[in-house]
Amino acid sequence: MASFKRKLQRSQKRLMTTSLVSHDRKGKTLIPPIMKIQKMQRVSWMDDRLPEWLWAELLLVGLGRAKAIAVMKKAVEFWYGKPKDQQPYDITHTGLASIPGEILREFLQKLCSDKASQQALQPLLLFCPELPGSAIWEEALQGTAEPEMGDILAKAVLEVIDHQSQTATDCRWLRVFYWMVIGKLHERRDFAETLFDYPYAGDMTTVRPRIRETEMQLDFGAKPDLSWPKTFWRICMERTDCIPVDLSDNDAVLKSHVTKQEVTELVEKLKMHWDQTVNDTDINPKRDTVFGIAFYCLSILEELVQSGNSTGILGRSGIRSLVECYITLAYLTKKDQSDLWQAYRQYGTGQAKLSLLKLTEKVDLETSSVSVKDLEMLANEDYWQEFLPIELGNWGASNLRKLSEEAGVKDVYDALYDWPSGYIHGHWGAVRDSVFVTCANPLHNFHRIPNNRRELNDVTADAVVLVSMVLDLLDGSYPGFTERLPAPSAVESDKAK
Repeated sequence: MASFKRKLQRSQKRLMTTSLVSHDRKGKTLIPPIMKIQKMQRVSWMDDRLPEWLWAELLLVGLGRAKAIAVMKKAVEFWYGKPKDQQPYDITHTGLASIPGEILREFLQKLCSDKASQQALQPLLLFCPELPGSAIWEEALQGTAEPEMGDILAKAVLEVIDHQSQTATDCRWLRVFYWMVIGKLHERRDFAETLFDYPYAGDMTTVRPRIRETEMQLDFGAKPDLSWPKTFWRICMERTDCIPVDLSDNDAVLKSHVTKQEVTELVEKLKMHWDQTVNDTDINPKRDTVFGIAFYCLSILEELVQSGNSTGILGRSGIRSLVECYITLAYLTKKDQSDLWQAYRQYGTGQAKLSLLKLTEKVDLETSSVSVKDLEMLANEDYWQEFLPIELGNWGASNLRKLSEEAGVKDVYDALYDWPSGYIHGHWGAVRDSVFVTCANPLHNFHRIPNNRRELNDVTADAVVLVSMVLDLLDGSYPGFTERLPAPSAVESDKAK
């Protein structure tokens, strides 16, 4: 588990995310710090702002960075000194379409004054007549939409879809630069000079993040018109094909390293150890629970190995069950109180009674997976069900998280309980992970595509670790059982040799 935690911590540092302890708790909701900022508008670069800078993105791809930035600077200079009522709010596609037609025509004539810039911008014709100000753009570009322009467009979008990419940062610089030149944004002199000389002045490791931070702040309190961004993505979806691809990191995950035969042999050895501990026919809640949970966990592992469920949805359910079994047994063995062993056993029998009564008294539905006969046998096995109370809460008058804390195994709960639980409950994260893949067409905004059965990370390695920890607890209560399945690391070492 320690290696798992280290991987997770490295991942959090790489993503620059807020730690769990930095979230504020309100009732049962954890609030990240950024959501406490008043009047903050969540505007996505990819969804909302990227389509607005398509003309700049095409210049960067078509002309090369150095020449494109030079053209962008001249484009911004065009607006310097213009009357305020002739300056667009932004030189986005939507902003440019909002100014008088003759001013836009004059700007586009300057922007397309050389043939190279005109050709670089021609993929915009693919969006006419829906493109904002399309008639004036068509007039300036002087061409027709060609099929190969779709490839150029896809390349441009792919280069800027990451908001921190160099090309995306150049587009965001353009926006900040325009605001500063027309006097809507006031910066310190040193940063202003850096913006003028971009990208040839200043330390880019600090300049680029500051540009992105400043550009995001320009939307503070604003309600942008998202008509064109929505139209852009709709047109791309309608006119290009999906490219399904599995972007998960399954190749880096250890595949099943144990066989059904190995699990079966371990079960037989555990049966022998059971026989050595039994010397009467009395009900023994502790012995039955310790061995019962161990056999139950081995049965889950056997099903995972033999059926191929270890890379499917049911594999996550298996891990969730193994975690709960381990935490329960860890708590019971640590407390080792006869009343708790009995409470665990009685709670389970009471649940059989509860289900039996519901099926026979309330439910008008035939079930194939639940047997009334079996429930009746279980509810009356220890003694007549009329003497059996039904507990509606947790058997330990607590919950699994608190049990894990008291047992000193909270790290197992944190690592392997919450996420697998989502697969049992059908939470969106589990649904998304299991039955969708990502479309790799950048013009489709990396949307989701249904996939009948996507292979998930193999759970066998985690299952073997959990089963081994259960057997360790069993050996602590009934010493002499040291048989274990091979650990994943040992298997990998053997392969390396």
